[in-house]
Amino acid sequence: MLSRTKEFLRITKKPKTEESERIVVMPDWYMRKLKDYYNEWKKVQQQCGDQWTAGNRQYVFHNGTGKPYYHTTPTATWHTFIKRHGLKHIRLHDLCHTAATLLIDAGVGLKAIQERLGHTKYQTTADLYAHVTKKVSREAAEKLDKFDPRGPGAE
Repeated sequence: MLSRTKEFLRITKKPKTEESERIVVMPDWYMRKLKDYYNEWKKVQQQCGDQWTAGNRQYVFHNGTGKPYYHTTPTATWHTFIKRHGLKHIRLHDLCHTAATLLIDAGVGLKAIQERLGHTKYQTTADLYAHVTKKVSREAAEKLDKFDPRGPGAE
């Protein structure tokens, strides 16, 4: 994990807790794209030769010579992207909320979402992300239709 000191120096350190270091399973399409990106990354590293500054570290986001981006660069890049494409302003972190909502909407259980997001407590996920979408709420109500005492399809 990259962090910075009070002097604004970059340091690599372990996450706060052992539980924070985890494997997150990603979709196959994403892993194919990441492999393509890795192959491009290796080409850039080879082209840089002695100019490569990261040693054996493999930063996904770097300045072209291996040096990791400054901690504010992803947010600044995101702001530029949404402005260029005329999108509604949302924070980069809000994409995490969007992903959780989409997973809930797709029927994924909160326990699986908790693990994916790295929340230590189930309640954190439930409190922050369980704002039930209209679709999920409607589907839940429809599942109860089979208990209609008048029988199936009764109106």
